[in-house]
Amino acid sequence: IDPALMNIAATSSFVLNRRHLLGIEGLSREEITGLLDLAEEFVELNRQIEKKRTSLRGRTQINLFFESSTRTQSSFELAGQVGEPLTGRKHTLTLYPVSQAELLHSQVNRFELRQRLEDYLVYGSYPEVIVAPTDNARIEVITEIANSYLLKDILAWDRVKSSRTLLSLLKLLAFQVGQEVSLNELATQLSVDVRTVQRYLDLLEKAFVIIRVGGFSRNLRGEVTSKAKYYFFDNGIRNALIAQFNRLDQRNDVGQLWENFVFVERMKHRTYAAIYANIYFWRTYDQQEIDLVEERDGKLFGYECKWSPKRVGPAPRNWTATYPEAEFAVITPENYLDFVL
Repeated sequence: IDPALMNIAATSSFVLNRRHLLGIEGLSREEITGLLDLAEEFVELNRQIEKKRTSLRGRTQINLFFESSTRTQSSFELAGQVGEPLTGRKHTLTLYPVSQAELLHSQVNRFELRQRLEDYLVYGSYPEVIVAPTDNARIEVITEIANSYLLKDILAWDRVKSSRTLLSLLKLLAFQVGQEVSLNELATQLSVDVRTVQRYLDLLEKAFVIIRVGGFSRNLRGEVTSKAKYYFFDNGIRNALIAQFNRLDQRNDVGQLWENFVFVERMKHRTYAAIYANIYFWRTYDQQEIDLVEERDGKLFGYECKWSPKRVGPAPRNWTATYPEAEFAVITPENYLDFVL
């Protein structure tokens, strides 16, 4: 570690002659004592009115949050509000579960990706899940992630008064992936008021568990915009919440799994490829619908997700009549890689 970084405290003469400090294993007694003495000097520095030092001037400081911790995120945002603002001096990079593009770049070819597609739909794409050796190991890992790592931060937040209500809400959303969600119906089913449902949904979005998508409308009176759809950041988390890890030939929700998977993988692609777009779904009151609408560069692109290639059809009649310049495509297991890579 650079000696300049060790001299933030004015009286410190301690220098740690190591490039990285990832733990105390391997440190000598003198090094541990020196770190503790340095910590004491920081306590004194923190008690002073003027806490700034110039030791880090000209250097870039990076904080990496490897878990979607609501408490960590909230504390960081609160610190920015009450302290010196970070406007123009910070950059947020969101790291999703492993994308199909990342898998392709790690010595997995397109054929192998398609061969493993069922695993991604059922178990998701968290790194620990992908490298797990068996299906049972994958189930154990994703269940642990959902229950111990992901939800513990949400359930520990002081605004969540009922963990049972929050988990019940998540299960309801899991069964309604790809469908329009009514907040009033959720509130009735959970026996809470609508404001509580809205607060919990907002919390789940901030915690990177779900993604909200609104309805698109520009011209047609019959277009649905009052409701929203919700997708999960990872298929495995969704399946863990409802304890459903059956193979695809034993499920009746394959269409939902496919739509969630395609939506999230496309989101990853847009993020990493810097494709900026407004995201919607489109539906009319006479049941004509498109799963995903991207509005980018002044143009509309409609995408329908179909697990079975046999169900591929043309764009809805009202869509082509109302938005004749819009493009339309159906995403199936046969062509999805071109859509997400």
